[in-house]
Amino acid sequence: MVTATTTDTRQIVIQSLIRDRIPAQYRCGFPAYRALAPQHRAIKRCAKQWADDFSLSTTRGLYMFGAPGCGKSFLGCSILRRVIERGFFHAYYENTAKLAQEIRESWDLHRAGPSEREIMDSLLEADLVFLDDIGADPCGEWFQDRLYVIINEFEMAQKPLIMATNCTSVELRKHWPKNGARILSRMEGFADSVGAFPDQDFRGTPAQ
Repeated sequence: MVTATTTDTRQIVIQSLIRDRIPAQYRCGFPAYRALAPQHRAIKRCAKQWADDFSLSTTRGLYMFGAPGCGKSFLGCSILRRVIERGFFHAYYENTAKLAQEIRESWDLHRAGPSEREIMDSLLEADLVFLDDIGADPCGEWFQDRLYVIINEFEMAQKPLIMATNCTSVELRKHWPKNGARILSRMEGFADSVGAFPDQDFRGTPAQ
């Protein structure tokens, strides 16, 4: 946990990290989360409580499943924002499809940028990572291996992950024919569900 020397400096650091770590459309936090139905309000309470209780001794993560547009990404990033605001600065958002692209691009020896090892280490050294859109990633064996390493390392280190997916367990097993059972076992074994998301698309709906 990082402690800034003054309130002003701390706020500057926090706002900079929020801009760097969280996609622009998801930065508003819990006050802007669209709790349109009782299920949404219950899910929001669960997520906010988890974020408020988060500490470096937290070992269990969160698992979010629901249809596209139902609010998983916004909720996960609201958790990240709250955790960062509380001073836990080693918290990151990672879209799995983008992560796969970054790793693949790192193989180009003529391209400037971090190596695959540096990309993986930056995730594995974090205190909290939100892995979003699980199942939208390429289904090649090479990425299944990397995803398994990330999830397994967090479980072994007893560090929490926030994980979100549009896919059912059956769909994920088909998507990951090599490591699907092992990945799912770990995802479900050390993370708790925030509850059932209603099949309602938030996108384009005014905040309430």
